[in-house]
Amino acid sequence: MKLYAKPGWRMARQLTGDLVVLTAIVCWAIAARILGRAVDRLAAPARSTGEAAHSMSEQMRQAGERVGGVPGVGDTLASPFGSMADGLEQISAQTAEQVTQVHQLATITSLVVFLLPTLTLLVLWLPRRIRFVRQAAAARAFIDADADLDLFALRAMANVPMASLARITPDPVGEWRRGNQEVVRRLAELELERTGLALPEPVRPPGQ
Repeated sequence: MKLYAKPGWRMARQLTGDLVVLTAIVCWAIAARILGRAVDRLAAPARSTGEAAHSMSEQMRQAGERVGGVPGVGDTLASPFGSMADGLEQISAQTAEQVTQVHQLATITSLVVFLLPTLTLLVLWLPRRIRFVRQAAAARAFIDADADLDLFALRAMANVPMASLARITPDPVGEWRRGNQEVVRRLAELELERTGLALPEPVRPPGQ
């Protein structure tokens, strides 16, 4: 599988584009992580309050158990401690729910900050890279199969500017019809170069 064009401006552009995309994805991942942690820190006061309320609730229940052992009036003395412990547990449960909501918000914020720009960039960048890989694979398959360059010569005459064709021969169509292999080869190379590919070594004539 060929990922990059032959050395030249097209390969440099591909490498630069890949590096920019990779750098951007890493930067967005870092930014999403930092923002997620910042949002998650908003839950710190609620978390501290919940932990304190739970600790005080345990202390109230222990105190109620101790006074509950007083003969005759133990239940009466323990009742306020039990009520306060229940109230503190409710506060602890409410703050735990708030902490969970803030944590979920932090997670969603991180995902949105990372996925939205990343997916947008990939939608713009990935199809071009896939298209090049498929074109390169198809070109390699055609050339490797029969070493037949006529197809690429024909594509060159259809797609390459006339000025570029004239630098090879004043009559590219005529030379192609006469089977001039040198012209066919140069036209094929011109078409492959247009798409950022190179003529594979197996089909190059000796000495080239």
